[in-house]
Amino acid sequence: MTKIALAQITTDPGFVSQNLHEVSETIEKARLLGADLIVFPELTLAGYCHMDLCYSSSYVEQAEQALKTLKEISKDIAIAIGYMRPIPGLSAGGGKPHLRNSVAFLADGEIQHIIDKRLLPEYDVFNERRYFEPGENPTALIEFKGTRIAVGICEDIVGIGYDLDLSQELIALNPDVVISLNASPFHIGKLTSERLPILSPLAKKIHTPIVYTNLVGSFDNYDGELVFDGQSLVLNENGDVVLCGKAFEQDLILYDTNLHYTPLSLQSHPTQDAYEALVLGIREFFRRQKLSHAFIGISGGIDSAVVAALCAEALGTEHVTGVTMPSHITSLETLSDAKVVCQALDITLLERPIGPEYDAWLGEFRRSHNGADPNGMTKQNKQARLRGQILVEYTNETPSSVVIATSNKTELALGYCTLYGDMVGALAPLVDADKMLVYDLARFINAHAQREVIPESTITRPPTAELEEGQTDEENLSASYSILSPLVNEIIETDTSREDLIKRYNETLVDDLLRRIDINEGKRRQAPPGIRLKRGSLGLETRMPMGVGYRARR
Repeated sequence: MTKIALAQITTDPGFVSQNLHEVSETIEKARLLGADLIVFPELTLAGYCHMDLCYSSSYVEQAEQALKTLKEISKDIAIAIGYMRPIPGLSAGGGKPHLRNSVAFLADGEIQHIIDKRLLPEYDVFNERRYFEPGENPTALIEFKGTRIAVGICEDIVGIGYDLDLSQELIALNPDVVISLNASPFHIGKLTSERLPILSPLAKKIHTPIVYTNLVGSFDNYDGELVFDGQSLVLNENGDVVLCGKAFEQDLILYDTNLHYTPLSLQSHPTQDAYEALVLGIREFFRRQKLSHAFIGISGGIDSAVVAALCAEALGTEHVTGVTMPSHITSLETLSDAKVVCQALDITLLERPIGPEYDAWLGEFRRSHNGADPNGMTKQNKQARLRGQILVEYTNETPSSVVIATSNKTELALGYCTLYGDMVGALAPLVDADKMLVYDLARFINAHAQREVIPESTITRPPTAELEEGQTDEENLSASYSILSPLVNEIIETDTSREDLIKRYNETLVDDLLRRIDINEGKRRQAPPGIRLKRGSLGLETRMPMGVGYRARR
């Protein structure tokens, strides 16, 4: 039998030579562990979130050349690696290469087998048919060192809801082990609610161990950051998990098919997983874009406190600056909390009152409007936009720095934020974290640090934008976040109909939220990219036409 290494690594789209170096180093580590075979994730050489890079013939050629380079390395260790394979003699419109999502199995210095992915996902964040042609050949069975290995890519092994049931092919092949190469993105609860309920029954059904290698990292998926959590798996023939890779970290696992392993019990930790996904997403966003410093508007509220804590963990405290920008409305309590959280995180805090600039603007407004005062909304928006402008000024003066926005999913869905104000930023980490999850994250941050990083007063104080006297979010939005968050989640994430919603929620509130969500589609389009945490994420998966108002009318 065989020793199989699961290579849970990060490879970046657009950097084939860098990816080849990472692959080569990982192969050397596996060789030192005594592995006979090393299995990498899906599309390792080109990078999974390649988007339209694959339309470049030179990019595809680089990835092919990298594969050929691995032939020499495979003389004493077999390699199963994902790559994009051009279909000879075919090109798409405009001369774009026709491609397949493939696995190359290399051994003894040669590419011995090529396996093409047949089931190409077109749901959630996936858009593989835009780039690839489906494979045509049945599941491959590879004889290697006396071990019969069935090899497939992601959906070809774990896919459900397709016309093809490829598990029957696996049963007919009667392999000793099944290998699945994956780029399976994270969302909260996915490991225990989706992956294991698919993989465990499959392993039992075919009575064969499954080796499941997954990508780790965070990548631009055009509308936001797509996080891959790793957690590569080995399941025995009874469907028990016997090995599991680290979550949100690179890892190299050795599975010896001759050994007996004690089954593991894997638990779901939703808040911790969300925290680690956000930290990884922020860190990778800065790494890829060669950024080194974050500026955050610190209001004394819970959203900015959580974002500051996430950035401090992801980037290091010396790479984060908080800016508090009090006005005549800012309370002493929120200003104090802003200072306390920055001190607890050991990040620099700058204080820049907006009063002088606001007063100057107010005078100009009155002069240009025949002495009339601006309405309440204009005053509120002006304060938010002055703060956004100040934050951008700091980034202009600091090389390789960006503003990190603090809007959460509930507020953004309802349009309870200001364009060119608190929505200013290069990244908005919380746009897929609803308000109640933000509270959970704050409590987790304190528990994880074993001290009060985020003041209890910040967590318990009624949320307010503090843009006018006596303002609270609950008054402006007609309900508390304990009601708003789950209701908005149902509308956005599960597309629950109005008819079903009004059976469980106040009808007036439901109609108001449906209206708000519909009319603010255009505002959401201008929000910074976020980090995906859930199915039904804003931007990455939820795409509605502006101005239609369908949700409120159906």
